[in-house]
Formats: sequence, structure tokens, C-alpha cells
Amino acid sequence: MVVYWVGAPGWVSPNKQLVCQNRAEKVIEKSDEEHLQPFKDRMTDFFAKGGLFNLVMKYFQFTGKGTEVTPNDFFSVWSPFCNDFMIIWQKEQLKIVKQRMKEAEEKVKKMTEEKKDVAKKTKEADSCR
Repeated sequence: MVVYWVGAPGWVSPNKQLVCQNRAEKVIEKSDEEHLQPFKDRMTDFFAKGGLFNLVMKYFQFTGKGTEVTPNDFFSVWSPFCNDFMIIWQKEQLKIVKQRMKEAEEKVKKMTEEKKDVAKKTKEADSCR
């Protein structure tokens, strides 16, 4: 399986990733303190972000058709899923809004009927006096 590094100019195999990390560690060990910090921070962030794609694929239990899994393989499935989910979510939200509107209308109707009943009772009570 191949690893995609965010910010890298393409795909990097796990062996190349390990070699790159080893080289970065050697540079960090041999560098002076004044030159160390910008390089160390950037490389640490770079390697941390490099593993995110694999973590996402593992989380969603995605396996590609071949030995190499590219972002195109993953996102060719992920993009339609997100689109379908968005459409279903919007429909569900609309259904909930309609249901709440119906409940509110029934509540208002019930309250107006109660007011009419109270008004009739007061008129009947006034006419009996």
C-alpha cells in the first residue's frame, strides 16, 4: 500500500517515507539550535499530516482494487457518498420541519377552539343572567 503525504508532490511509498523520516531525524540531530526550529516544526507537521490519509482509509475500512490505493480510488467512492448523504440529510430535515409545522398548526387550532368554547360559555352565562 502506498502513502499519500499532504503537501507532497505526489505519492510516496512507505519505504521512501521511512527513508525521508530517517534523513530528517539525522538533520535534526546534527543541526545547531538556531537553525533547528523552523525545519523541525515543518518536518514534524509534514510527517504527522502524511499519515492522515491512511488513518482515514482505515477508519472507513476502505480497500482499493489493487495494491496501490490512490486518493482517486478513495474519493471516487467518497464524493458520491457525501453527495447522497447531503441529499438524504436535507430531505430528513425538511420532513422534520414539516412535522413540527403540522404539530404547531394543530396546537394553534386546538387553542383557538378552546378560546371559542370559552367565549361561547361566557356569552351563554351572560344571556342567562
